[in-house]
Amino acid sequence: MTRSVNDGGIRSVLWFLPTTGDSRYVGSDVGARSPTFDYLGMVARAADTLGYDGLLVPSGRWCDDPWIASTAIAPTTRRVDFLLALRPGLISPVIAARSSSVSRKTMEASSALRLDSCAASGG
Repeated sequence: MTRSVNDGGIRSVLWFLPTTGDSRYVGSDVGARSPTFDYLGMVARAADTLGYDGLLVPSGRWCDDPWIASTAIAPTTRRVDFLLALRPGLISPVIAARSSSVSRKTMEASSALRLDSCAASGG
């Protein structure tokens, strides 16, 4: 997920893929946008075009499935990576491994394999 730069350091800058929807103000419905395929694709392509290294894809009770969202959106981008933030308390490790395997195979088939995951503890 990290990319080397010319000065020998490693830097990675990610944007957030709002799979629960997005709004203008935190905790408010003012200017709210639903997490439609078109909207998530627009966010992903914007991050890709602006040079972000990846997208953080959340998981949780109110989020769209991170594997399905990433697998669906990845082919619409050129180079941005997808970092899935998995919550071990909300999903069985066996189901997480199986879902990851299926998503990787699907992304490989579309030549868009740019998927990684991390364990997100807490809140």
